[in-house]
Amino acid sequence: MLITNYLPAFSGHAIYLHKLIPLMQAEGYEVAVLTSKFERCSSMDCIDGVTVHRIPLDPKQHKSEMRFALRIVRFLVSHRNDFDLLHVNGHMDHYGLLTLCCKVLRKKILMQMVLMGSDDPESLKVQFRFMAARLRILRCMDRFLYISEPIGESCKIAGFPQSKLRFIPQGVDTLRFHPVGREEKNNIRFSLGLEPDGKIVTFVGAIIHRKGVDILIDSWREVQRKCPEAELILIGPCEFGREDANESSLNTYVENIKVQIARHKLNVRMVGRTSNVECFLQASDVFVLPSRKEGFGNVILEAMGCGIPIVVSFMDGVALESVIPGETGVIFNSGTELTEALIDMLNNDERRRTIGAHARADALRRFALDKIAQKYMDVYSELA
Repeated sequence: MLITNYLPAFSGHAIYLHKLIPLMQAEGYEVAVLTSKFERCSSMDCIDGVTVHRIPLDPKQHKSEMRFALRIVRFLVSHRNDFDLLHVNGHMDHYGLLTLCCKVLRKKILMQMVLMGSDDPESLKVQFRFMAARLRILRCMDRFLYISEPIGESCKIAGFPQSKLRFIPQGVDTLRFHPVGREEKNNIRFSLGLEPDGKIVTFVGAIIHRKGVDILIDSWREVQRKCPEAELILIGPCEFGREDANESSLNTYVENIKVQIARHKLNVRMVGRTSNVECFLQASDVFVLPSRKEGFGNVILEAMGCGIPIVVSFMDGVALESVIPGETGVIFNSGTELTEALIDMLNNDERRRTIGAHARADALRRFALDKIAQKYMDVYSELA
């Protein structure tokens, strides 16, 4: 599998793949990850039984993506006897080189499109030159996986062959992300330093503009006025270093969020990265995701698995892939609607319980990780 950012770098899709790969390994598939190498990482690693090969990438270097792609090609050629299929996660500008390389080596190649508005074909048309030629090359890949119907529609509009398109939604580990009873919830809250009788709203994701944290903070001023016992928990990276492209602007955004929290004396806790996301979700009353853009939003499924109601932005229709409006959560289209949805959820205990139970049932029915892993293996079998 090829993905630009993999563990220990923070990436929602990378975290997801790291949960998915062991299920494939258990069925006899040999899966290795090919990713970018930053300063503090080794060239080869083994993380929880997953072999990771890292290729040098310096985002600040001239023509960094081209250099990265050429290094990947060299790696594929030198390891041509070690793989049968290259699974590309997300768009890379120089995918043409990878496609040509795989065709010459007689290897199968598939691309998984993961972010609507960024790596779907219709969005790519406005980002790059010579897109007619680029799309012709892209269509030479053997399969295209899309994780939401809006991305699939973009592929169809761009003329991708229907025979090569496969829909595979994201999945969730329903054993790890599961509901807890009142007593256990209180115990978890105590261990996390949360008020046992408070109303907890949790956001999971990097503190960046795309995730809409500024929208949430603006909304929280009114939520806190109407629900003074409510606390907002922000989980995800809030400090960025040299390995992050746009380091300065990312940290400036976080600082602006902190300024707003302090200025308005908001009851908001910024946790940062954590390995026990499930504990925070199990301790929560509501999950919120105000993203401007997502491919699917796997954290939505994790919250559903924990049996808590979802409040999520529309995201060009992506939210409709996971949330059933009024049954498993609320989809909002504006800051005002976000505020109203949060206040309504926090003030209605019975509605929260009902929607949370429906969310858990839907996660088990549609998104259990073992079922999703089988869908990937079915596609791999098609190409064998």
